[in-house]
Order: sequence, then structure tokens, then C-alpha cells
Amino acid sequence: MPQLRAATWVCVWAEAPPVLPLPELIEDTLVCFKGGILPLKPQKPVPEARRTILGLKTNMLYDAVTALNFAVEVPINEHFSFQYEHHCPWWLTDNNRYCLQFLSFGGEFRWWFAPKTSPQTESRKQRDALVGHFLGLYGWGGKADIQAGRDFGCYQFEFMSAGLTYGYSLPVSRHLNIEFSLSAGYARVPYRHYNPTPDWEILIRDKNDAGTLHYFGPTKAEISLVIPIRVKTREGRR
Repeated sequence: MPQLRAATWVCVWAEAPPVLPLPELIEDTLVCFKGGILPLKPQKPVPEARRTILGLKTNMLYDAVTALNFAVEVPINEHFSFQYEHHCPWWLTDNNRYCLQFLSFGGEFRWWFAPKTSPQTESRKQRDALVGHFLGLYGWGGKADIQAGRDFGCYQFEFMSAGLTYGYSLPVSRHLNIEFSLSAGYARVPYRHYNPTPDWEILIRDKNDAGTLHYFGPTKAEISLVIPIRVKTREGRR
């Protein structure tokens, strides 16, 4: 005992050696009984707890048509998050016959349905953030130039859109989720049609085909790969 000095220790007196360790006692507790002292078996260590601080995303539907895009989503608390998305394909073929130039910015506030915290385990808690069903309110805007030869596209336009989103994010592994979402709302699209010259060097604006389109309906569809970024929590808390 003199070697313990200022250490804290617990001693439990019992008539006979306990069969099972007492879960409410700390590790290295000594159980004293008639005939000797029995150390309790150490409890199993609690799995390391982690908390999702953001999700990195790319929409595979846009990727399939070479439209470079990315999004970052940050959970605010258990039920709310904010997402920023950016689309920036900007390519033109050497002969000027094909063009996909699209630059847009958007943000979305999301409300997530009841988190999946049953059963209460540390590994399950890691997936609470940015997983499950959600509703969102988005705002989106940008400009574009689309051309494929002379028969398709040949339009330049700007757009502004706002509306609602419904979606579901599914964990497929510890480090990867897949998110499905569909948005609908209002879009205002000022547009201008043009005709390329025979050598494709100059674009001539068609004054008879220009105006502003007002649209209500589906505006976005996404099937996104999501990489959740997690950090260790303090003292096992979320």
C-alpha cells in the first residue's frame, strides 16, 4: 500500500470469488474475499468513436457526359446540413463544332429524417450523419454554351433556379456512400440561339430565336458517390 501513494483504488469485499466481472467497476479493480484477493478481468475496450464532419461528392450522371462537378456537404447537427455544389465543364473541340461550357454554383439546406441510432453502437453512430432520407431547399444558378454541330444545341443561356429536393443516402462501405436525389422547382432561363459560319470560326446570333424561358418541373437528378470525412470524437462522444 505505501507504493500506491496518492493513487485511487477500489476494494470490494465478497464472501466468495465472483463468477463474472462487475461491469460498473473500473479496470484493475481488486475484489477481496475470504481467502485471497481476485483481480477482475479487464472490460473490453470501447470501439473508437468517430464523427462525420463533411462529405465529398461527385454526381455520376454528370460525370458520364464529361461534365466535371463536385459538392461538399457539412452536417450542422443531427438533423440539418448544408451542401455547396459546383459544375465546371469547359471544353471546346479544335474544329469548334462541339462545345460544352457550363459554369454553375448552388447551395442547399437539408433536413434529415430521424437518425438511425438503433441499435446504439459506436459503429452505427458513425453513419448517423449524412445517411438516410432527407428533404432539401436549394438555390442554383449559372451560364452555359452548348453546341453539337449545326443541328443540336447552338444555344448560349443563363439560368436561375430554386426548389425542393428529396433524396436518400445509402452507406455501401465504411468509407463510401451512394446518394440518390431528385429536385423540382422553378427555373428562369434567358437564352440566345446562334448559327456558326461555314468555317466554324464565327458565331452569328439569331435574333429571331431568343427570349426567356420560365419553367416549372423537375430541375435536377443526382446519383452521387460520397466520401464521408470523419474525425475521432473526444472521450467517445459524438
